[in-house]
Amino acid sequence: MKKFKANIITTLFLILPAALSAQNSENAYGIKFSEIVNEAYSKGVFSGNVLIVSDGKVAFETSIGNADYDKNIPNTSGTKFQTGSITKFFVKTLIHQLAEENKISMSENIGKYLTGFSPEVSGNVTIQQLTDHTSGFGDFLREAMNPDELRNLKNISDVLTVIRNEKLNFPPGIQVQYSNSGYVILAAIVEKIEGKTLEEILKERIFNKTGMDNTGFKVVNTEADGKAKGYLSGQLGPKENNSDMNIIGAGAGGIYSTTGDMNKFAQSLINDNRLLSDESKVRLFNSPLFPVQYQNWDEFKRNGRFAIAGGAPGISAVFGINMEKNYVMIVLSNFDQGSAEEVSQRLSAVLNDREIKPFSPPPAKVIYDIIKRKRRG
Repeated sequence: MKKFKANIITTLFLILPAALSAQNSENAYGIKFSEIVNEAYSKGVFSGNVLIVSDGKVAFETSIGNADYDKNIPNTSGTKFQTGSITKFFVKTLIHQLAEENKISMSENIGKYLTGFSPEVSGNVTIQQLTDHTSGFGDFLREAMNPDELRNLKNISDVLTVIRNEKLNFPPGIQVQYSNSGYVILAAIVEKIEGKTLEEILKERIFNKTGMDNTGFKVVNTEADGKAKGYLSGQLGPKENNSDMNIIGAGAGGIYSTTGDMNKFAQSLINDNRLLSDESKVRLFNSPLFPVQYQNWDEFKRNGRFAIAGGAPGISAVFGINMEKNYVMIVLSNFDQGSAEEVSQRLSAVLNDREIKPFSPPPAKVIYDIIKRKRRG
């Protein structure tokens, strides 16, 4: 691989709306945001795109690093990144659309839609529990599978075959445990009801409606025009791309997008009912994973906060909405180790007048440096 070189493409901080800052400090916000992103890049923590929108207008936008470090292709505002588990939020949106249309009931058991599960599962796990991560299902990727078996998973049906053999980690509904398997099951149910692939359904029901022309879905890790390669953190910093890895989508992940397209999704959820009614949007944003539950849309519009992150080898993404401070924040990265979360936390600290912690180098590099110093000593 070629040596990593600085490739800072565009930093745009327009006049920030009053929701973000007082008139005399507008520039200070943009400068601080740039400092945070540049520090993250210089320490090998971040490569990717950042977009902050307030009152529907771009307040800050930047691209840094490369989409392809081997070919020295820079990230730009149009670069497409894998979003990891943010895909789950799109699947949850589809579920609530079907519920609005009376095509599905949140209280129904999955046995009504899918076969092949044990009676314990098919007769007890509900749609609501799957969306809430309270079903008892865990993570199909943690099941004992060798690399060859993983490579053979080509579609949602293949992944579902693995999940059918899973044992529940607890009786449905008694506790919360984040579940990749649960959202693959939801995706399979959506496909069964609609009689189409998840990719087709997402395009028809969400992407086309909101003008997300640079967003798509892939079950396996395949190339797409303008798509960033993901890079794994190593001892000397991010260095290996994930193009040879079988990163499974299938409802738990797999959507690639741009910061601009993700903002289109956010603005539709905030400002109109093209995707969901206000009542359904409250259910969409509420989750046992979050400490605050909103009673109605007016309450969410006043002070609602929502964020979801996605991550996998060579993937890190954050999608956040803060109605109290009136901003949308999207951070997409082709580095892993939670790089988008690291950046978004510090950007949020600026917006919420909290302490900003300095970045640390990737953990693998820190450990490597410690071992190297000990050997020298």
